[in-house]
Amino acid sequence: MAVTWAAQMLALAYTIIADPARSGEVINSMSSLSTIWSVGLAVLGVYVYKRSEEKGAKKPGILNKFNTGAP
Repeated sequence: MAVTWAAQMLALAYTIIADPARSGEVINSMSSLSTIWSVGLAVLGVYVYKRSEEKGAKKPGILNKFNTGAP
């Protein structure tokens, strides 16, 4: 996803620099992609949450760093 986002931002920057007259159209069209990005990031977030739940990951905390399991 990061590569796709970077490619979109580079294409946007190139278009604004190369053809400033059409920059408004390009920015408006890029803003319509926000829905697609929000759905993609939501799916990724749910996947990461469920995957960490499957692994039995502990919640991050400073006390977990000191827990060695020894009595």
